[in-house]
Amino acid sequence: MLFEKAATNYLTYSGFPRGAQDISGGSASVTPVDTGWNKGALLDKGARIVYDSVITAPAYKHYSEAVLNRTYVFSCFVKMADGLSPANGMGIHMFGVSFTNFEQEDLGNGVFRVWVSRNLNTITNSLVGVFKIVQSDTRTVVVTGYQLEEGAVPTSYIPTDSASVTRLEDVLTSDRAIDIFSEYTVFLKGSYIAGLSFGVTSFYVQKDSSSRYWYQSVDNIDNYNISSFNGDVLIKTTSPDRQETRFAFRRNNDSFSHCVNSGAIQSRPNVFPLVNSPLIIRGSNSSFTLRAFAIIPRKLSDAELISLTS
Repeated sequence: MLFEKAATNYLTYSGFPRGAQDISGGSASVTPVDTGWNKGALLDKGARIVYDSVITAPAYKHYSEAVLNRTYVFSCFVKMADGLSPANGMGIHMFGVSFTNFEQEDLGNGVFRVWVSRNLNTITNSLVGVFKIVQSDTRTVVVTGYQLEEGAVPTSYIPTDSASVTRLEDVLTSDRAIDIFSEYTVFLKGSYIAGLSFGVTSFYVQKDSSSRYWYQSVDNIDNYNISSFNGDVLIKTTSPDRQETRFAFRRNNDSFSHCVNSGAIQSRPNVFPLVNSPLIIRGSNSSFTLRAFAIIPRKLSDAELISLTS
């Protein structure tokens, strides 16, 4: 199950459904095209960028409301004529700065999602998108699925058609309440997207509409403590992009204990007030994939915690 933060695609047309009207740049080397990728209607209208040995060939879109000194990430889907990596075959432009190096993810059948982020310490134009320059290789590229959002890493694709679209954060709520003073164990297994920490994950019980109490990490090196205050989440561990992490959390009399990836068990005193409420997990600041989740109605032993997270 994928959990993501709330995100907005600020571009009003993520694809090119209106043909040339959706392409900014004015180059004859850029034309609207049906992608033919068999990825569904959300990615079927694109732009083809053909190499030009004289001038830059851009397929840009406008966004005039970017905020200075805020971090944005631009992403899109691309396919090169030979179906290979788009490296050296294109670049990405963001508000006056052009990049020929970018992140990429291979989605199969020659389709890649590419992205770049930058803090907008300068904004010299309102353009974002893909280009080919004279120094690019000569392969033709087809692009679609443009997305501009805040943050350093793209969330999953948010298609738009005439207006920006906001997707709400993902939330999972247990179907039964847990008593914060009873004995229980909570287990989560998941991975983090694009190298960000699981600290973007909310894991808490909620006393009322304004008070949340959760088990919170204070840094990114498995240093956990108990916190009780309003706001959002925090279970943090450091791990490489998409590497699986197992986390077990135990309530035992007047203390909490946890174990991450069969490591040393750490304990903290219980400072929560009396709460009897469902457990809530949410994506608050970035993305993670939850592969397993369980509430076990007893305290596990140290050996069981280690075994469960190994």
